[in-house]
Amino acid sequence: MIGDPTGALTRNFDNMREDEGLADRATFVVDPQGIIQAIEVTAEGIGRDASDLLRKIKAAQYVASHPGEVCPG
Repeated sequence: MIGDPTGALTRNFDNMREDEGLADRATFVVDPQGIIQAIEVTAEGIGRDASDLLRKIKAAQYVASHPGEVCPG
């Protein structure tokens, strides 16, 4: 996980509300090849779950190392 204090990543992922100067609350799971494997955008006031983010990362890692399969459970 990384932060984005300058807003550069937010703008590169087209996730900035330019009129407000604020970023949407978004999470991107990007694989080592730079391909986005998962995106989640949540409204303000709705919490995010770090354990669910870790589950998505592990799922992306599994799928990458097991081509043609889906992540178990």
